Amino acid sequence: METLKYILPSFFLALIISYSMFAQGPGKTSNPNPPDSSVQISMHIQEVAWNNPPGTNSNDVWIGIHPDYLTHIYSGSAITSIQIPSPLKYKKTYFWKVNTMDSSGVTEGDVWLFTTWHLFHPDEPYSFIDSFHTGTSNWNISNEGGDCIWDTIHIDDSNYDLPVTADGFIFSADGSSCGSGNTISSTATLINPIDLDYSSEVSVHWDNDWYTTDSSDIALVEMSYDNGLSWIIIWQREGVSNRKNQVIVDITEIYRDNPFPLLFRLRTVQSSSESWWAIDNFYVIGSDILSPPPPASNLIAIGYSDLTTDSVWVELNWSPGGGVATGHRIKRKFGNEYSQYMYFNIAEVDINTSIYDDGTVNDETIYTYKIGIFEIPMFEWWRYSNEATVTTPPIPVELISFAASLIGTDVHLNWSTATELNNSGFEIQKLNPPLNPLPGGGPKRWVKIGFVFGHGTTTEQQNYSFIDESVSSGKYQYRLKQIDYDGTFEYSDIVELEVGLPTEFSLEQNYPNPFNPSTTIQYAVSKRQFVTLKVYDVLGNEIATLVNEHKLAGSYEVEFNSMGLIHQTLTSGIYFYQLKAGSFVETKKMILLR
Repeated sequence: METLKYILPSFFLALIISYSMFAQGPGKTSNPNPPDSSVQISMHIQEVAWNNPPGTNSNDVWIGIHPDYLTHIYSGSAITSIQIPSPLKYKKTYFWKVNTMDSSGVTEGDVWLFTTWHLFHPDEPYSFIDSFHTGTSNWNISNEGGDCIWDTIHIDDSNYDLPVTADGFIFSADGSSCGSGNTISSTATLINPIDLDYSSEVSVHWDNDWYTTDSSDIALVEMSYDNGLSWIIIWQREGVSNRKNQVIVDITEIYRDNPFPLLFRLRTVQSSSESWWAIDNFYVIGSDILSPPPPASNLIAIGYSDLTTDSVWVELNWSPGGGVATGHRIKRKFGNEYSQYMYFNIAEVDINTSIYDDGTVNDETIYTYKIGIFEIPMFEWWRYSNEATVTTPPIPVELISFAASLIGTDVHLNWSTATELNNSGFEIQKLNPPLNPLPGGGPKRWVKIGFVFGHGTTTEQQNYSFIDESVSSGKYQYRLKQIDYDGTFEYSDIVELEVGLPTEFSLEQNYPNPFNPSTTIQYAVSKRQFVTLKVYDVLGNEIATLVNEHKLAGSYEVEFNSMGLIHQTLTSGIYFYQLKAGSFVETKKMILLR
């Protein structure tokens, strides 16, 4: 036990010496300014300040809108204050800390916070303000059919119920100012767009007194980001009064996707002199935080399609952003860069990613893309890459089968498609003469023998057929010429079919039967022979000679036209046709109906 008395003090002394040897940094900073947890701090605050502990030889300073994702804004010799980029974001909480360093190491500072104005405050600087002390000089005023228009009036000469911040001259659309019984339909439009220089947060403010006694009276505040080509309603009241109100409209989301100079206009329609709209102090406030990081750049969009999967997609490639940004936000809209459609987010990727496939597109559609950057998912920097426009490719006609078969002396062509896009139809082509033509055939060429209409655009399987009737002996080739509505075309693969020589003489039944005025007669010759084919009436009188010559072995057809006879006109009734080829004789009956 005596030994233990000396061992324990020695042990704790060693711990104390060891802790002093490994303690790092001179200690924490103190006395933050603005004080920790301060509220209603100006968003145009110029600097933050603090006290360093003795022995501090350098500082690191951090600031941001999330305590776990602070932006490093200073590293260097010891200081007790630093300017911060201004203006900060409106009605936003900021977190900041200061680390201290000496030869022993670093002391991590506490995270302090302060909050900018949580309500509109008239002393705050602005991006634009019109207090109407100079009249209507900032506005174009038009009359849309009423008796009175927008004008300025001194507040002392009115009975309006406006917030206490309204003073001096105010802007009003008031039928009573023109006398009893007057109406108003008037628009006031800002003359010059307001350039907010890619502010990260934008809001519109005004002192408001909208008084109405008619359910049809309306007051509108509208915004345009394309110099007045289109307008978006940001505030509207119809038939319901809105008095002594300081209106604040957050247009951050709209401006985020369309960071262009903004125009505003005020429109009102009042059916009687019992209504009015009076406003004062029309503010547009834009704010930002710190110096923005570099945006993504060199965006390229390329469209692809794949027949095997019936899919279409757009491949995006870009040069990544940087700085404090932690990710890219991919945005898309319909149409080209000048279209009035709004951008919307389609994906988020990390800051090191520079390629993305968008598989949520339709074929033959125009899209425009841009890439934004964010520091954490909740905070997006309003800086974007170039816009890239692409037209997605079509999913073409996909032919899944094409075959030829012989039925009797007819060649039946059958084909199917899996998908079609703008398909006008199919031109059926045949190589003529066939591959082993009969003697005397001319040069080979593809000839059109028919056309079958397509189904336009469809993703369902479609089946088609065509009959090449009464072909003679030979080896035949067929192909399809698929034609789009715009005239573009492509050819199918070639199908081949061989029609053999007849093995015996034959005479087929005419078709159609009965007929009027013409019909077709088919026959076959098994070897070279002198052939006659004649038509007779029921009394055995010869009506016409259709064939009277030598024929090579093969299948043939001939047309009999009852109206083409020179010396007579046939009446309805029964007629006979007879084929003679050497010793072969066959007769068949046919009926003419007038």
